[in-house]
Amino acid sequence: MIEFNRKSFVGGLNQQVDATRLSEDEYPLLINGRNRYDVLQPVQLPQQIIDSTIGNRRVQGAYSVGSILIVFAGGLAFYKDQNYPNANYNQINGFAMSADVAIIYAELVPISTLNFVRIPQTAGQANTDIKLTTPIKASPAGLVVQDGVNQPYLIDSNMTSRPLNKYDAWELDNREYVPIGTQMIYSGGILYIVDGSLILRSVTGRPLDFMVIIKEDGTKEPQEADGGARNAAISVDYNQVTCIARLPADDNSFFVSTSKAAYAVTPLIQPEDLIYGEPDFISRFLFTAGATSPFAFVELIGDNAFVDFNGLRSFNAIKMIKTEGINSPFSKKVGPILQGIFQDYTAAIVYDNYALFGVNTIFGRGIIIYDTLNEVFAGVDLYPGVGQILKFEEVRTAVGRKLFFVTTDGKFYEAFASTETATCKFYLGDHCTNNPDIEQRPWKLKLVFVDCLKSGTVYASSYTDRKFGTKLSAVIEQRLTAVTNQASYENPLGLSDLDTVQVIDFDFTKNTLAGWKHGFLVEWDVQCKLTHAKLESVEDPNISSPTQQVIVSKRNREALDALALTQ
Repeated sequence: MIEFNRKSFVGGLNQQVDATRLSEDEYPLLINGRNRYDVLQPVQLPQQIIDSTIGNRRVQGAYSVGSILIVFAGGLAFYKDQNYPNANYNQINGFAMSADVAIIYAELVPISTLNFVRIPQTAGQANTDIKLTTPIKASPAGLVVQDGVNQPYLIDSNMTSRPLNKYDAWELDNREYVPIGTQMIYSGGILYIVDGSLILRSVTGRPLDFMVIIKEDGTKEPQEADGGARNAAISVDYNQVTCIARLPADDNSFFVSTSKAAYAVTPLIQPEDLIYGEPDFISRFLFTAGATSPFAFVELIGDNAFVDFNGLRSFNAIKMIKTEGINSPFSKKVGPILQGIFQDYTAAIVYDNYALFGVNTIFGRGIIIYDTLNEVFAGVDLYPGVGQILKFEEVRTAVGRKLFFVTTDGKFYEAFASTETATCKFYLGDHCTNNPDIEQRPWKLKLVFVDCLKSGTVYASSYTDRKFGTKLSAVIEQRLTAVTNQASYENPLGLSDLDTVQVIDFDFTKNTLAGWKHGFLVEWDVQCKLTHAKLESVEDPNISSPTQQVIVSKRNREALDALALTQ
């Protein structure tokens, strides 16, 4: 009898090597499960948000402001305080943008700080010093909203909205001017707006006051073409900007990528570098890979990661800026899941110390899960009927956090919020003796489950040399409830009066195939934890001899014939 024991799963997902060469704590596939605490446990399915106020409008984005989630749908804006989950969404009056664009962008900005009239010391000279003279009114805080077509809007803390001023309305005593664009970031006191291949910028400390060419008395040029924000824009590449994101750098550098390259852009704040009293910029080429989406960039512990057209990449922003580092193929252990798949719409976020990457995989649209605490890939989430994720958004409430996402088909979901548990699929790996002369026949598979919160069915499918053999099922019983599972000071291990450990025994002595390596796919869709697995097999020696090959071939045919009769 040959035994293979699995007692740890903390090493995570690894598809980089053959499934016979995995480390003892690794596995080749986990779908809809997590391994953080060295057990395998399913996740809950997402819950589609159906709201009577939003109706059947196409959802174009979602952004959080504290515990409030603002949702854009059909060119309109809606909000809801997530501290009150049973409430409906409310429409934000006066807000109207394009119902046709796929994405509506938004960025939070604070109240302005440097509230003075700006006068150039030397008329007609761009690199002159600027004098700050008469105090002026501060610009308000709020959420700046863009659709790339219409004049941007501002949504304030009272959930009221108004269009922001165009260039024509900018005056010395009312210095508000925000041009049309798409994605935005607020960094180092400056609001940046993407407009194709250009990056427009505000005056430092005044996010709603975009750069204008000022004359000797502080007034603007009559025409926006001569004095507007595009005259002081930044450009890093011929191609359009696909992503702009903040970096954890003390010099306020930020990340910019096109479809073909990535750059770090740094403000130059020395007096000789200023243009109309504001920083000029230097862009540093990082590497020939670019983020595929405005929402495909995420900050990990000590690193940054993004989705490019071929997979996932990571880099250390600080080292790259100092020309000490290189980007790495972050996705090497999940590479085969992305092999040959072109990435189009992608999204990323860090939630509950997991980095979630919404991508296209060989299995279809899904989410690759990276555990930032254990620093391993946990698996991939695949939700039946759910489209490609366009954007994630986290909301923090008084009692915890919630994760929402918008899909490319205009639907809106709360992640892990359904009462229905996702079907967890776990492939143990391919087990062999590593002796080419020895083949095996599966005998038994034993699985240890604990803390089952609901009765259900566990399935085990055998694979011999990656050829499907047979599929067995077994019942698993509820042994805990939400109440008896609750730990407290008085009862730190809960109050269960039942044995919470269940050993599920699958008998594969009949109708199985002989072969060199054997693997099992385990499936379950109830909340319980898999802690151990044991495979027992019997040995067929000297299988490489012609006589033994004939014998095994006959056995396999008989097993397959018997299996066909039972179906």
